[in-house]
Amino acid sequence: MQASESMIPMRGYIEIELKNAFTGAVIERVAQPNVMTMTGRRWAVVQVFEASGALGWLALGTDGTTPSASDVALGSEYIRKAIGTLDKSGTTDASAPYVQVLVDYGTDEANTALQEMALFDAAASGNIFSHATYDTKSKTTSNTLGVTYTIYN
Repeated sequence: MQASESMIPMRGYIEIELKNAFTGAVIERVAQPNVMTMTGRRWAVVQVFEASGALGWLALGTDGTTPSASDVALGSEYIRKAIGTLDKSGTTDASAPYVQVLVDYGTDEANTALQEMALFDAAASGNIFSHATYDTKSKTTSNTLGVTYTIYN
């Protein structure tokens, strides 16, 4: 797994004000970044898939246009399928936490020239979480397709 420029770094920031109880005047104010622990980072990565409104669907499409942070859908969605397996084993060790989504498409699914994929929070429409494009993969009825989508922090 390799970090990319679109990786969302987890950060925290604290502010403390010590005030006079009678006048409300600020005696001292501290503002500084804090450290996001590995436990906290692991929790956040898992919540992407387990919280209410969590991600649960992987969509494949046929448009190879470069994704942008402002995307709200795939360029040309072809099929959307519920996540088959959620592998959280990457949240149990000391390294940077990650979760892997695995989805399998059978011989009767996604038979076209595929160029994009995305994770969503609904079976139709919904919110797009991430969007990726790749060189065309032509799937036919003589193929199966396995997709592993990794989310890490």
